[in-house]
Amino acid sequence: MFVRVSSRALAANYTPQIHRLQFHHALTFDAHQQFSKTLTHLDIALSLSSSPPRIYAEPLRYLRLQDVPLNFDWTLCFGSTSDGHVDFDHLETLDVGFLFEPSSVAATEKNRDTCELRFFRLRQLSVSGCLERCSLLERARFLLPLRAVSIRGAASAMRVLSQIAAPKIKCIKLDVDTAGNAPGAQPIADLNRALKAVRGESSIDLCVRQHSVHLDLHMFECPNLTRIAITAPTSSMQLMVLIGKYPRLEHLALHNLVVDHVPAQASMVRSGRYISEYLEPADTCIKHLYLKHSMAYGTVKKASVLVSFVMLLLPSLETLATIVDTIQEISGVLCDYKPFYPHLQNIELRNANAHYFKP
Repeated sequence: MFVRVSSRALAANYTPQIHRLQFHHALTFDAHQQFSKTLTHLDIALSLSSSPPRIYAEPLRYLRLQDVPLNFDWTLCFGSTSDGHVDFDHLETLDVGFLFEPSSVAATEKNRDTCELRFFRLRQLSVSGCLERCSLLERARFLLPLRAVSIRGAASAMRVLSQIAAPKIKCIKLDVDTAGNAPGAQPIADLNRALKAVRGESSIDLCVRQHSVHLDLHMFECPNLTRIAITAPTSSMQLMVLIGKYPRLEHLALHNLVVDHVPAQASMVRSGRYISEYLEPADTCIKHLYLKHSMAYGTVKKASVLVSFVMLLLPSLETLATIVDTIQEISGVLCDYKPFYPHLQNIELRNANAHYFKP
């Protein structure tokens, strides 16, 4: 029986026959309740006013918990618990979204290592709301190599990658949405430490949303980066570094490009000179390029020159998305230099005033 819960009464009176339960609003449960011993899929948001029922860990295959307090008591998962361990024998997918509460931070530090979580078949892991550390991942043991890992939170939380068999993970998504509040926080150093833990055939999707996280791209030595999205201000020079530094990069999105410099070679594009002998394509396989920049006076002209030049360095380019005014400025270049980007199929016009420039 699969129940997508639409009433609190039903959630509070679930039957032993339910083996899948999904509810995306906070539920208040009575004390001493427990989920069915046949429950294999659980997808709920927790309530701050009451503890959830106890969960039988052994039969679970899919577990998604949202609004989880930082000091969540994982011993609520029972049925295969002994000697300070909670064993998830059959769990394949785990998705945990933490809810930050200042009152729970101290309790989290106090109870950090009281319980070890052992995952015997987990393949997909997603954790969001991580602060300076991620207590869930620090106390977890993975008995099989993970296939996909997604971590969203402070840059310092990404360091846990070195503890979860990162070299064997196929797909890694890192979403930095806060610089962290710890004294002396060094988000770039933390990210670099996490990226260095990745080897082999792993692919990395890196998103930096926090404006206070300024990237020194020269610090990143990670050839596995396949997708980068940056909301923080990114200079023209950083753009040039990005397109030449990561050979596996396919998607590049800069949501706040600061056009502060235009390479001297770029002027040749607008001069009409034949420039093939001056250009060397970048060592990259970028297929999708998304650029949003300021509309300040004079910026559009410089941005159009810069974008035109960058396009000539990307023979693998398939999709270009940028501001409407910039596309209008480079329309002539697109025609004159078409042989330089033979795979270009899509040109997308974006609104400069949009709050979120989504790839």
